[in-house]
Amino acid sequence: TTHQKQVSSAAAFFPRRARQVGTTANRQAAMSSSLFGCFSEGEVMEFLRRIEYKTASIPSPTYETLALVMAQFTLTVPFEQLDVAFGRRISVEPKKIFEKIVRKRRGGFCFENNVLLFEMLRSLGFAAGKHVGRVVLGGSAQGSTHLVIRVEIDSVFYLVDGGFGGSALRRPPRLDFMGR
Repeated sequence: TTHQKQVSSAAAFFPRRARQVGTTANRQAAMSSSLFGCFSEGEVMEFLRRIEYKTASIPSPTYETLALVMAQFTLTVPFEQLDVAFGRRISVEPKKIFEKIVRKRRGGFCFENNVLLFEMLRSLGFAAGKHVGRVVLGGSAQGSTHLVIRVEIDSVFYLVDGGFGGSALRRPPRLDFMGR
């Protein structure tokens, strides 16, 4: 069965265009700035080890890095709703999600997975924004119940989604907004 995923950008939580960080010095400065992510270099390396991204240093924010981070994330971090099933409170605070997914080696539901992935991408120097989305599988859409990430590299936008489960994208597809 072919599933079509249709994402509707309902609300951006960050400015439409974030400053692209390219040089090593700029990336290191960005890592300590809350504008570009909330994780330290050590936490970013811990995250990269968790998703089995093999590197000795912080990678540059390129499409190849984005594609590999997304692929590794979707292969190693499960989509799960165990906390919901057990009636546990769920936090979307990045540091709490980091503890759950990276240090406790668990998974999360779409908001948890994509909040963590979003903050890590920003900490890696990517220009990224979060968007509320809608998943359509066959029938009609039922509200905006999904979170996705939009990343801009060299004036090109890409869709990143680390929280869709078994039908997850493995590489970020290019997005075209209004003919762009």
